[in-house]
Amino acid sequence: MSLSVWKSSKKQIKFLVDLHLEELSSVPFVSGVIFAKLRLLNGGNFRKVSDREEIVEHRVCWNSHFEFECKLTATLTTGILDPSYCRVSVRREAQGGKSFQKLGFADINLSEFAGGTPQSRSYLLEEYTSSARANNALLRITISMKVKEGDFCFKVPLPTGPSYLEPISGTEKPDSEEGQTEKESHQGEHSRQSSSSDSGVVREMGSEYGSLERPSGRNSALSSAVTLDREKVGSSRVDSTRVDPENLIDELLRESNLESCPHADFWARVEFRQ
Repeated sequence: MSLSVWKSSKKQIKFLVDLHLEELSSVPFVSGVIFAKLRLLNGGNFRKVSDREEIVEHRVCWNSHFEFECKLTATLTTGILDPSYCRVSVRREAQGGKSFQKLGFADINLSEFAGGTPQSRSYLLEEYTSSARANNALLRITISMKVKEGDFCFKVPLPTGPSYLEPISGTEKPDSEEGQTEKESHQGEHSRQSSSSDSGVVREMGSEYGSLERPSGRNSALSSAVTLDREKVGSSRVDSTRVDPENLIDELLRESNLESCPHADFWARVEFRQ
């Protein structure tokens, strides 16, 4: 297939890349000076060298920013971006800076960072030769890419290679997590309101019926209130039907008016004899 036919089946998109070279951790040396060389393997002619920093507690901090342009290609049918690598080669100074020793490298696929928010990743350094001693040094970078020219419709490939994803501080939570968190907070607030209302009912009943012991729950409080109401009603009915015999006799004597009766003296003598 000719080059013109291959280009016609691809679409080119130019990106503006912001690469933040942060640090190198777990360095297998106690002292020394470390620097990094960055270059595009395809999609541009970018080449840069970072600052030279000393090793402090097996760690090297650069905090350097690099901005460059990169051309990526994508198929017309699927829209998935083709791989485009930027190699970061980590080196250590030797012989007072006259030469250097290659510690390892990390190939970063820029198409995995295209068109999204800044992403941080840590890459385990790879050895240049199989005979080189393996090390566990981790290179941490943050990349942000924006479309400068070309079609905005494309798909980002899935991450590949020995990299470790790390979240960016200050990023917002997904909508599903926010909705779940909001739902849990509403449920907690509802449960607190229910418990406070129940405790309010118990306190009110306890103040009204101070002679009784405080119930353990809402159901027991309601049952105690119903029982107490029944006792009040029963006692009031008994009081209303109870009759005092002395008061009844006095009332009957007053109504009969025995003093005005013609036989009042007779009843008086009978009462006296008794």
